[in-house]
Amino acid sequence: MASLPVGTVTFLFTDLEGSTRLVQALGGRYRSVLETHHAILRRAIGGHGGTEVSTEGDAFFAVFASAREAVDATVGAQLELQATRWPDEVEILVRMGLHTGDGELGGDNYIGVDVNRAARIAAAGHGGQVLLSASTRALVEPTLPDGVRLRDLGEHRLKDLQAAERVHQLVIAGLAADFPALRSLDASSSNLAAPATALIGRERELGRLSELLAATRLLTLTGPGGTGKTRLALELGGQAGDQFSDGVIFVPLETYTERPMVAAAVAEAIGVRAQGQHDPEDVIIGYLGDRKMLLILDNFEQLVDVAPLVAKLLAGAAGLRIVATSRVPLHLSEEQEYPVPPLAVPVEESLDLEALSRVEAVALFVDRARRVQPDFRLTDANAAAVAAICRRLDGLPLAIELAAARVKVLSPAMILGRLDHALPMLAGGGVDLPARQRTLRAAIDWSCRLLDEGAQALFARLTVFSGGWTIEAAEQVAAPEELALDLLDSLSGLVDHSLVRPAADSSDEPRFEMLGVIREYGAERLAERDDAASTERRHAEWALAFIEAEAPALEAGVDLARLDWLAREHDNLRSALAWSVRNDEREIGLRLATAAWRFWQQRGHIVEGREWFDRLLPLDQEPGTVDVGVLAAAHTAAGGLAYWQNALDEADAHYRTALDLDRRFDRPDRVGNDMYNLGFVSMTKGDLDSGRREFTESAELFAAAGHWNRLADTTSARGALELRAGNLEAARDLMEEGRRLNLQQGNRRRGTDNVMVLSHVYLGLGDLVAARERLLTALAETLDEGDAGRWPLLLDSASAIEEKAGRPQNALRLTAASAKRRAKIGGGPAFIVDVAHIVADARAAVPELADAAWSEGERLDDDGLVALIRGADEGA
Repeated sequence: MASLPVGTVTFLFTDLEGSTRLVQALGGRYRSVLETHHAILRRAIGGHGGTEVSTEGDAFFAVFASAREAVDATVGAQLELQATRWPDEVEILVRMGLHTGDGELGGDNYIGVDVNRAARIAAAGHGGQVLLSASTRALVEPTLPDGVRLRDLGEHRLKDLQAAERVHQLVIAGLAADFPALRSLDASSSNLAAPATALIGRERELGRLSELLAATRLLTLTGPGGTGKTRLALELGGQAGDQFSDGVIFVPLETYTERPMVAAAVAEAIGVRAQGQHDPEDVIIGYLGDRKMLLILDNFEQLVDVAPLVAKLLAGAAGLRIVATSRVPLHLSEEQEYPVPPLAVPVEESLDLEALSRVEAVALFVDRARRVQPDFRLTDANAAAVAAICRRLDGLPLAIELAAARVKVLSPAMILGRLDHALPMLAGGGVDLPARQRTLRAAIDWSCRLLDEGAQALFARLTVFSGGWTIEAAEQVAAPEELALDLLDSLSGLVDHSLVRPAADSSDEPRFEMLGVIREYGAERLAERDDAASTERRHAEWALAFIEAEAPALEAGVDLARLDWLAREHDNLRSALAWSVRNDEREIGLRLATAAWRFWQQRGHIVEGREWFDRLLPLDQEPGTVDVGVLAAAHTAAGGLAYWQNALDEADAHYRTALDLDRRFDRPDRVGNDMYNLGFVSMTKGDLDSGRREFTESAELFAAAGHWNRLADTTSARGALELRAGNLEAARDLMEEGRRLNLQQGNRRRGTDNVMVLSHVYLGLGDLVAARERLLTALAETLDEGDAGRWPLLLDSASAIEEKAGRPQNALRLTAASAKRRAKIGGGPAFIVDVAHIVADARAAVPELADAAWSEGERLDDDGLVALIRGADEGA
């Protein structure tokens, strides 16, 4: 740093306005914008004899020996900032403040009141504005640059300064000259108290609310208890204060229930009193007149009938704007509703500490935890638990704050372990908070008490859904006709009361959901009701009908969008399965699991699926009260999951149990399928003779029954077996015929399996081009169908081709990715490719690069793998 001048000097402070907004708008390009901003300021400072004292983020502190040079520097910087073309046409607006005073050094920096005065003058301004103290004005006024003049902005009380300061503005030709009122202590008569805690995140919401407040006179922040409506409204009022010359007034209404009480509270807050026979409402309107004022009416939900008072105030006071917080909209014509969302929560894989600490919900947890345990920090050891807590609590600020307070006695992992029943855990808020905010149960109960009896019953019944519901599902399960309710009207009411919300993924079909803690509260209420058992049974029966209707399409191969749609009901299926186990309704549970097994296999939930079958289907179970057809089909499905996990002995046991049941109870229509499944187990184990015999018997039974689609399956299966036997031409002919038949029958999933196996057949025949063509076809169809269960086999196939093509590093990358995905879904068969042989040959070819290639493969996501397979990154 150059030596700092002492004596009489001119201090300059600058700050870039709206940097958070710019980061969100520009993303990674913000870095280059900041670099250009820094370069412009440094040219201006250095070019006029100034010395840069320090920078902090986007703020500069500089000093000049000459006040005139300091003014010239600010004029030059503002002109260059405006002339620069910024990305996406964003505005780069910098506030600047100058003050001339005593330059006293303390160590390597300046000390004294004059430095603070300069900083406060700069902080009072707006982006693009240059402010001067009276002392600087006196020195520069006689010799101002051409095109620059001074404007007296009057005296202002600035934070931390005892006496009022007379502030002046540089008016620079070609630049904006008019700005909002300075950010000074006398800008308004607001009654907003300083918040006890910092607001974490919410930049996006505050930006949007500022836009809405500028465009509407009544802005209502809605949301469930604990979502942070009041805190957000207070922050909005604080930021908007300079737009309301007559003040921002906060009116808490939690304890009021009638219109006269509300009018009296508003009058008291703004400082007026009705006398004699004067109507308090008219007195308020008379006082407000054309005054520019913002009223924040907090907790309006129990006062919906008082909404006409709000309409009257707005109609009678032209300069008035109102921000209301309520769990229910006011339903006035001028109202702009803004549903306050929960805080952003981390995604499952987002466990990088730096990235995780920036997620709003996590940042709030850490901040509040430090208030009770000052040395608390996010570490590798606790990051996963903290992220899971935030997800479990759906990003609800009050819930996160209450959970974070527990770190005084519990680790994050222990807190997470107790959140299966969250409401008892989430208590103990500060005694200075309203009662409804001291426990999350009280916050939700406050909303529920505003509902009539029928709506409370519907709310309780809807908690049987897990992960949301459609209108059709609600009609079948919640039985609104029993409650004499219109479902759409009642759902709208629950949405209005912030107990139910439209799901984010409901663009194609209306779908609704509850936050987890609200659902837990409602489930407690349902458990107290006489209709709990019948509601839970209706839910299980609805889930069964839903998944059984989808099962045929799952066998034939559905598209990606359909699988995504099915995934939205996965939590409901889990809930119904849990009910069947809990109530010993094994037949319903087995039918649910049997219909769902292909979904589990295709979406990579094999481990979970097998766990459900383990709970529902002991291998030695006799039919008993369970229909024999249901039992046999369940063993077949359980065997399928075991096969796809490469647990061949377990698969064989389930398939043989199914075969025994079908033969004992004379089910010839199913025996062919049993033999087909056993043939695959035999083939994968290497027992080709048994596999041929089983496939042949299966084909004969299918033909006798006229099951032509299953004959296509056996044709393909025999082709796969001949590939294993090394009879490549026979394998090619059988597999090509099997694919043709499967596609003719409309079975896309089997057809994709066929073409993937064909890539190996052509590879064995030495036709690398044909092998690659078949592989790319299989890849495209797999992506269309969203079949996660097929990925390991596909990656194995790709690795074989890459190894044969002389690209050992790619082969290692692909086998590493396959191994990682097998581990994630709990395994997978490898009946075509000798993966161990491929890995050994590839490592031998590039021993010094093998470990790096393997690590790269483990890190590749699906997009990277697709690019690699398609040849976008062939490597060495």
